[in-house]
Amino acid sequence: MKALIYINRHIVANNKKLGKNDPAICINTYKGKTYCQRVQISNGTLVQDPSHAICSGATIWLECQLENVNIIE
Repeated sequence: MKALIYINRHIVANNKKLGKNDPAICINTYKGKTYCQRVQISNGTLVQDPSHAICSGATIWLECQLENVNIIE
């Protein structure tokens, strides 16, 4: 089973505007979506850092096997 991992830029924009720290990294599988702030993928970690958030039109998409995804937060 594959997992699609992406940054929800609308949550990032809302966090910057309202000073929030809501999880913006989304793990999307056929079972549904889970939001987190840190996820470990195979040899690296994707970390949401609100202090350095920039909201542009870009979204990061990663696709990997779900067995290789470890949600930390």
